[in-house]
Amino acid sequence: MRRRYWVIPALVVVLAFVAYAGWRVWQVRSDLTAAQNDATRLRSALTAGDQSAAESALADLKEHSTSAAERTDGPLWSTFGVLPLFGDDADGVKVVSDVLADLSEKGLPPLVDSAADLEAGSFTPRDGRLSIAALESTQAPIDNASGSFTDADARLSRVDSENFVGSFKASFDDLADQIHRASRSMDAASTATDVLPTMLGKDGKRRYLLVFQNNAELRSSGGLPSAGAIVTTDDGKIEMVRQVTAGDFPYLEGKPPTPITAEETALFGRQVGDYFQDANFTPHFPRTAELMAAHWKREFKQDLDGVMSIDPVALSYLMKGTGPMTIDGVQLTSENAVDELLNKIYVRVQDPVAQNEFFAHVAKAVFDKFAAGAASPQKLLEGLARSAEEHRLLVTSFDETEEEVISDTVVAGRFLDESDGPRVGVYLNDGTGSKMSYYLDYDVSVHTTGCAKGAQRYSGKVKMLSDTPEGIADLSEYVTGPGDAIVPKGDMFLAMHIYAPEGGRFNGVFLDGQELPVTYLEHEGHEVASLSLLFHPNDRREVTFRMVGAEGAEGDTRVDVTPGTAAENESSSVTSSC
Repeated sequence: MRRRYWVIPALVVVLAFVAYAGWRVWQVRSDLTAAQNDATRLRSALTAGDQSAAESALADLKEHSTSAAERTDGPLWSTFGVLPLFGDDADGVKVVSDVLADLSEKGLPPLVDSAADLEAGSFTPRDGRLSIAALESTQAPIDNASGSFTDADARLSRVDSENFVGSFKASFDDLADQIHRASRSMDAASTATDVLPTMLGKDGKRRYLLVFQNNAELRSSGGLPSAGAIVTTDDGKIEMVRQVTAGDFPYLEGKPPTPITAEETALFGRQVGDYFQDANFTPHFPRTAELMAAHWKREFKQDLDGVMSIDPVALSYLMKGTGPMTIDGVQLTSENAVDELLNKIYVRVQDPVAQNEFFAHVAKAVFDKFAAGAASPQKLLEGLARSAEEHRLLVTSFDETEEEVISDTVVAGRFLDESDGPRVGVYLNDGTGSKMSYYLDYDVSVHTTGCAKGAQRYSGKVKMLSDTPEGIADLSEYVTGPGDAIVPKGDMFLAMHIYAPEGGRFNGVFLDGQELPVTYLEHEGHEVASLSLLFHPNDRREVTFRMVGAEGAEGDTRVDVTPGTAAENESSSVTSSC
């Protein structure tokens, strides 16, 4: 009888605890759901330039995330963390709550404040001049915000979500990916505020070569440099003072303006040095910039302070900020710019000089709208950020201090440099002498298959389709190339270079399941598999490879890919298996 007397009160206590615990879990879930909605509202408001809505969303995010963090801070939630099945989830919820609370307190307010300055026109060019003082005023808040996002990224990356409950795992992984991307963007923004004042001519006039890469004729870093321009900066004033086309740089066989190495010759042929249009056969953009600057000096007797490049896909992103424009009687929008610039111009216009001039006119029009302050600053920054992430915007400064600051960012285009972890590269160079790369669809995927003796093992796949229309051989040879017995009109010939991580090696390369007798070459410590691929119209090819990295190479692996005409041709990152 006495035993029953104690059982009932104990059961009541247990049920009360369970009810309270369930109520607390429901509260935290409600807070985090609301915080997720607040974050979505905040992003939309910042993109739209709605400062009032951004401040309101930030206030709500701070309230809900702080509430979730407080509810998960204490002995009750710690008890959840040791429970079987759900302990990992409880710990993950606490990390998410703390991260969101810290970002709403420290990381996001400087961005919202900066957005107010952006909306007020503080960073909009006036009469072609950007305010260096306004840029410098953003350095401290952006650095602080960048530090908060870096810390948040690190905290989330230390959490293993593998055993989380399905729905929470998906939400956690999505948040971790968004924070990682935001961290990289904030790091790039911090770097930009550090170097832009001097690059904009704070300490004296600068001269840069801006190159437009044409992805319809692929090169490792993007595409044929069919046109370019000299952009000068002086105390914030930006001017496009001279435009050139590829024809302004003659092919002087065997007379490169600067020496090329035996490794470069073996991989890319002597034309990588002899010909301006082939200087970006190499995947290492600082080397491309060096070669292009040497060509410029030989032809025009001028030294450059740096080289930048952009492609038509990036221009289409920027046109979301500039709005539609009519060039040489053709109306261009962000939706049709890629098709017009990479394909229709070559069908419509037969003169290659006129083709390149059209491309240059488009670039000048976009530049003029930006310099005049006639574009949406929010959409321009969004377009620039996306272009940088997809490796469509590349920058090299010949000032050693500036280049050191830029070197760790995505705009640097540095492949032959593994200071931030191992790298795998898949690069394509057109060998048809045509604009057939416009019709090439490709997707690159690489993943790790294990770790042996401290070395990561990799497996990769490149899916390719020559998605050519009916009657392709009847089109102008400016699209198809002249055609010959080896590569008839309508066919496509490509060189593919697959780079293993520095100090690594290949364990086999296969084409459509059949192992290839590949000759492996070297490029500054990287073993390179060099392939030649011929496509007939509508051919599909699948290249697969296996490789092993160097022993002791730590960190995630970055996979670099030639950016083509589609946004899917993106570089990526592979989580370390060691």
